[in-house]
Amino acid sequence: MRVVVTGATGFLGQRLIEHLELNGHEVIGVAGPSGFKGRDEASSSQLWALESPLVDVATKVALFQPEFILHCANHYIFHHRLSDIELMIDANLRFGLLLLESVAGTPTHFINFSSFFQTFDERTLQPNSLYAILKQSFSDVVAWYSSTSLLSTTDLVLFDVYGLGDLRDRIVPRLFAAARTGKELTVNSPDALLNLCHVDDVISAVDLVLRTRTIGRWALRSRSLITVKELARMIESITGRCIVSDWGQKPPHADSSQNKIPTLPGWSPTIELRQRLEDYWNSELRSE
Repeated sequence: MRVVVTGATGFLGQRLIEHLELNGHEVIGVAGPSGFKGRDEASSSQLWALESPLVDVATKVALFQPEFILHCANHYIFHHRLSDIELMIDANLRFGLLLLESVAGTPTHFINFSSFFQTFDERTLQPNSLYAILKQSFSDVVAWYSSTSLLSTTDLVLFDVYGLGDLRDRIVPRLFAAARTGKELTVNSPDALLNLCHVDDVISAVDLVLRTRTIGRWALRSRSLITVKELARMIESITGRCIVSDWGQKPPHADSSQNKIPTLPGWSPTIELRQRLEDYWNSELRSE
């Protein structure tokens, strides 16, 4: 199959491309110019630069006639400034819209990856940041293209995705970094609930959609929730090192919105959390 992956040099995008290549698919990766730095030359996929004008990139994607577009591209900033706005709009809304329009009316199936931040508030289901507002706006656009039969689409809602090679500022890499460096952390919301899903489980969900072309908006959630404190204690037991020096008193945000989005039919996570955390730590030790 011909597949386009946007956000190709991000954590999820890279893993998807590796998996698709191993399974014999023809893959085009789309990434910002900075993504070319340190690119794996052994990769058989082409990597296209996401440069202005964005409409030219979208047109180029359409000419490739992909059977699937996996839209991982995003630009995450929680506390934004005025100087961030243009890039946030381009990455989280405008480029995706141009892609949708470029393949509208074709057999291409569009898979979007959205965030639980988009419905973070348990009472109002409101986004928790401008980033989340832009992501939700794009999810609404994806749903419109699907409802008007212009395109078949799937919107997969991600929670706390983790795995080897994750360089993002997320809770699992932060806890392991504290164990590796000996710089203990202060955790402000120890009772906050995490919905940890391994990247390999996300990839298995994508494989399912590639086979079934299931349309709609679906959540990819873990089998059970874990608090930040429970996760930290588990990693401390794995590493044998103290990683949290101070547990703050900030009350947790009780996020029940995760239960309002149905799980992708036919999919369930299979990765055992502790085993993969042990693999993560062993990899950290080998890299020292």
